[in-house]
Amino acid sequence: AQDPLHSPLFSAAGLEGLQLRFYPIGYRARGDEACGLFLVCPAGIFARFRIGLGDAVKVLEHTYEEREPFGRGSFCRLADKIKEDGSVTCSVELLEIRRVLETEVRG
Repeated sequence: AQDPLHSPLFSAAGLEGLQLRFYPIGYRARGDEACGLFLVCPAGIFARFRIGLGDAVKVLEHTYEEREPFGRGSFCRLADKIKEDGSVTCSVELLEIRRVLETEVRG
């Protein structure tokens, strides 16, 4: 995979250290001209979110066991989303956020 473009770190819904990662030629080169788009969240978070590139939108959910990216490596065809000025718009809307508590029980 090529190196992704990273958004600045941002805060939302009481969480810090969120980040979007965008792979213009896809997370794994497959020759289908699809780009990849991922959301990075802190560990211990369940997130349900709407992630988008232009008018292509997907609703995803994931439990982040560690600070890691989650999304789609083949999100949409990039050529269809490029604006006249050569830019693209990536977006995320957090729909549900929960802290996941793990407890160890010894008997």
